[in-house]
Amino acid sequence: MEPWPPQSQGLVFNGNTLYASEHGANTEDEVNIIEKHRNFGWPNVQGPCNGSEADFCNTNNVKPPIWSTGNGTYAVCGLAYYNHDRIPGWKNSLLLVSLKTQRFTS
Repeated sequence: MEPWPPQSQGLVFNGNTLYASEHGANTEDEVNIIEKHRNFGWPNVQGPCNGSEADFCNTNNVKPPIWSTGNGTYAVCGLAYYNHDRIPGWKNSLLLVSLKTQRFTS
């Protein structure tokens, strides 16, 4: 049985940049920058282009994620872009919520 495809969970624009958070099929939850005419790897690549995936990534115009959970999962959901002065340490950050760990990550 093939794994389920990644499930998009959150989308947010910052200017002209579109960010997306998604559940991986079994591991490798990700945050991606969505770009026109780019391949995001599925089903050949989950997470960053590494090891045996590198050749596929180079040949198929794969855009690797800007963040990935690695071999685990967080069950990522909502995504927001924070650009306020109220919490200076979070300014210009993507904010991501985890269903699995019930944590908030910036």
